[in-house]
Amino acid sequence: MPEYEYAHEAPYTQLVRWWEGLDPIPANFGDNGLDWVAAELVEHGEEGITLLKKAFAPGAPAERRSAAIDALASPQVDDEEVDAAMLEDFTADPERRLTMLWNFIHMGSFPVDRETLESLTQTPDERLRAAKMVYLSRLLPEESGDLLAAALADPSVTMKEAACDEIGEWGLVEFRPQIEAMLEDENPDIVAAAEGCLDMLDLDEVE
Repeated sequence: MPEYEYAHEAPYTQLVRWWEGLDPIPANFGDNGLDWVAAELVEHGEEGITLLKKAFAPGAPAERRSAAIDALASPQVDDEEVDAAMLEDFTADPERRLTMLWNFIHMGSFPVDRETLESLTQTPDERLRAAKMVYLSRLLPEESGDLLAAALADPSVTMKEAACDEIGEWGLVEFRPQIEAMLEDENPDIVAAAEGCLDMLDLDEVE
């Protein structure tokens, strides 16, 4: 078998053999080798997508199912089977909830209502709290201002960083005073988040 430094160098037939376990995935692909293979299969269009969706079947290896879902979680893949698999993972697998929330956000799909989300994410995990805040701010745009303001005031660095990312991405210049005040924070991670947010706001204002 030829040696490949990256998954995108391999032909479709080789990607299939790696995906189906017929050939070992090269060690130089790293711990996420299966994810790289899945991502490249998506690039091969309907043929690759159909192959990946077979991993949704009952009894399929969990690692393969997760890699397939994450690779297919793209706005370019508008598929009810993918949506259903993501929702099933979010509901049934606590270990996958964080990833599923970010997948939903990335896709612009919000199938989990607020009540269900709150009931399934009662946790002190700051990463999950931050993802939930972002999800809700997009699910409920009329509440996004209050949600982002609360996140900026939260003692959690992760919450502040997530709020800064959202504010910068959407060009919410009304938050500029709060972001500028964060430049005086003693925590360098908060300062870095504020600087990145302000850079994005400046770009929006120039445009």
